[in-house]
Amino acid sequence: MNILAVGDVHGCYHTFKQLVEEHWNPENEFLIQVGDLINKGRNSGKVYAYARRLQDEYPYQVFFLKGNHEERFIKLHNRPGVDKLIDKCKKDFVKRDINIKRALEWMKALPLKWENPSILITHAGISPFSKDPYGPNARRGVLHNRSSLKNIGKVQVHGHLLLDKGEPAYSSESNSWCIDTAAWTGKKLTALRLNYDGQILEKIQVNTHPKDIR
Repeated sequence: MNILAVGDVHGCYHTFKQLVEEHWNPENEFLIQVGDLINKGRNSGKVYAYARRLQDEYPYQVFFLKGNHEERFIKLHNRPGVDKLIDKCKKDFVKRDINIKRALEWMKALPLKWENPSILITHAGISPFSKDPYGPNARRGVLHNRSSLKNIGKVQVHGHLLLDKGEPAYSSESNSWCIDTAAWTGKKLTALRLNYDGQILEKIQVNTHPKDIR
């Protein structure tokens, strides 16, 4: 099975749906999204509902990872006024009749990684300075890391670090790809198609749909 790894969506429902429908082949690929599915863009509720539909239809092929914005929603959804993005996201969920309790349960259960012998996909990558890379509150863990990455002997794919130029970035030193190409700002949503051994087969980019730009 190949892997289609998709970068930070941040509420860009129309863009994400276009990428999936035009570029994902469920017959021979896993679909793995690196986290930060919600917040910033205009359509967090629609993105969440679409993600749940995809998982229901393809329970063994579709994986959504936890990002720092999912963790942020979990912690702050019941503290109005503390975080404007979270307030806006929650209002969008309520407007679309999304059960907040079920959404929280889903976010809490999201994995922090997808891994095989050749590939590791996380939200923010493995830092050489982290003693606890999978700790939910670790400043340099896979939810929050903004430092350089460690070469772990396999290719890493991650998001989190916004790439202003709208192009994915490869580091030969850490053998890692960053694919957060700022979809919510009106640039592009990026995906990488890899084979099971970690070879990059294709770079895919979809321009942000106008309906997703806040």
